[in-house]
Amino acid sequence: LKEINTEHKYISKINSRGKAANSDHYFFTEKGVPAFFIYTQGGPSAYHDVFDKPETLPLNEYNDLFKLIVDFNKKLMN
Repeated sequence: LKEINTEHKYISKINSRGKAANSDHYFFTEKGVPAFFIYTQGGPSAYHDVFDKPETLPLNEYNDLFKLIVDFNKKLMN
């Protein structure tokens, strides 16, 4: 992801982190299934709770993040 983003400058910053047992993908990675977790930072503090509303969902980086994920998947498939 970082290599692709450096080349195309899709989003401003990418951080890496280790596995987190509270994430959906964690148990797949524990069984050897390749997986990654991605999210954007900033925006409203309500996240996956009763105050998380579509009208307050910031989609300002959606298109660039989508392009990054598509390019990443293309690289994985080659």
